[in-house]
Amino acid sequence: MVKDIDDFKENEKKLLLQILKALKSIRYGCVQIFIQDSKVVQIDKTEKIRFDKEDFLRLLGGG
Repeated sequence: MVKDIDDFKENEKKLLLQILKALKSIRYGCVQIFIQDSKVVQIDKTEKIRFDKEDFLRLLGGG
């Protein structure tokens, strides 16, 4: 079991940093990590922008 960041290899630290950056940079949404043959091959970040009803109507020009 990994107990300390020093237990990770340098490339694993870089990968973890990329995942943390993706997590910290969104307010609403998701981060997906794709794994193939026990290796991370892709990280997707999908961010959602949420509006309350008044904001939505204002965007449509109705409010």
